[in-house]
Amino acid sequence: GSSESSDGETDKRVPLPRNRKRRLYSYRKEKVKQDIAHIFFRYDRVLSKEHGAFQDFIIALRDALFTLNQEDLNECKDVLKEKWGMSDEAIQKKIENNFDWFLRRGRSM
Repeated sequence: GSSESSDGETDKRVPLPRNRKRRLYSYRKEKVKQDIAHIFFRYDRVLSKEHGAFQDFIIALRDALFTLNQEDLNECKDVLKEKWGMSDEAIQKKIENNFDWFLRRGRSM
């Protein structure tokens, strides 16, 4: 009856339906294939770094994938101007060459 306890040895085991087994098996095999780092690695492997537009393309791709909150970006620029005395050109160069600095300090959208 329903008040029997289980000893784990004599329990009836109900086999899983085939479609459920297949789903469980395919779930275990899934891998992350298109995270953002791998997207960059793919372009890095395939495209020539000597091409004149390579850097501009990577910057545009980065900007498309990592959109910063505009208020946070403006605050970062203000800090660089006021605290570090950087010019607009130097800040733009920092955005192009050290975008991680901004990503660590701003919220992504």
